Amino acid sequence: MCRSKTGQPHIFSDKNDPTYRLMLRDIAAARKKLIENPRVDISPRDLAELKEKVLTDTVARLGVFMLADKDIIEIVSRGKVPMLQRSKTAEGPLKNVRDWLGVCGRAVYNTRPFDVPGEGPHVSAAGALDSSVEFTHKDIAFRRNSAGTVLYAIVFGWPGNGSQLNIATLNAGDFDSSSIASVTMLGSPESLAWKQDAAGLKVTMRSKPAYGAAYPLKFTFKGAVPKLDLPVTKNDNDPSIKYTGSWTYHSLPGCFESDETFTVKNGDHAVITFKGASISILSRFHPRFGTFKVYLDGKAVADVNTCAPKLASQQRVYIRTGLSNTTHTLKIVKTSGGYISIDGYELNSK
Repeated sequence: MCRSKTGQPHIFSDKNDPTYRLMLRDIAAARKKLIENPRVDISPRDLAELKEKVLTDTVARLGVFMLADKDIIEIVSRGKVPMLQRSKTAEGPLKNVRDWLGVCGRAVYNTRPFDVPGEGPHVSAAGALDSSVEFTHKDIAFRRNSAGTVLYAIVFGWPGNGSQLNIATLNAGDFDSSSIASVTMLGSPESLAWKQDAAGLKVTMRSKPAYGAAYPLKFTFKGAVPKLDLPVTKNDNDPSIKYTGSWTYHSLPGCFESDETFTVKNGDHAVITFKGASISILSRFHPRFGTFKVYLDGKAVADVNTCAPKLASQQRVYIRTGLSNTTHTLKIVKTSGGYISIDGYELNSK
């Protein structure tokens, strides 16, 4: 492990330091081994080496040093180290990760993914945090407990004492809040006031906790955590689509799931059977493409022209909303011009 002459862990200030880059490579290899096989048996020597590497990385990220062996294995095997990065706006580094985990570990250990990993300007679609920037109260990660009755919203910045934190993902249109039994912050038994509207679920924060730069809110439900009401995308090879005629399936980068189904023959058709209140047909615009007619529940409703000067993939070429949330059939019939393609379709229950 890299230490200074005083014996304290070395904090790398230059990310281009060759030793630092080599350390990160070793840590990545160790993490990969444990993530792929978290129950792998680790010899005392391997554990000592792994602990040194991960502690060094943790020091570089958090400015802390002491972690128990079980904490190291747990954090690495579940890939949670990035979730514990120190906010650059925090009032000093966390003194001890174990202190934080002692209060907030329930939001990390033995948890499961939520329908979406998180929200905020510095949270990727995969839930990863961008450590090169300053986190704010708008950067939030979601986890749920293994029983599926508690949702944790880990807030990576403090919004201010007495302020209202807005969680956009949990807005009234996408999330049913009627079964919420209580909202608290880990480390405090006090219930937090909340309300929900079209913009999100708003929680009134109390005093800032003393334990650091990540603040887990705990939503306890009367039963299972409700699922988000999000659009569902079906690929062009989904069984719900029945093709008639000389349609051809092929791989094509840029399309949804890198494939599409196309035809050039007029009269070829495809029928989609779906349940939902809205539907969008995904296709491409292309200079050599043609037109098709859309029938909904047996009635002609639209003529769609996919011929355009410039190529554009994954386009919603037909959108219909305001349907009853029941079973419907949508028929696409090739009518003129060059090719037409089906890349898939999107469904929503509202």
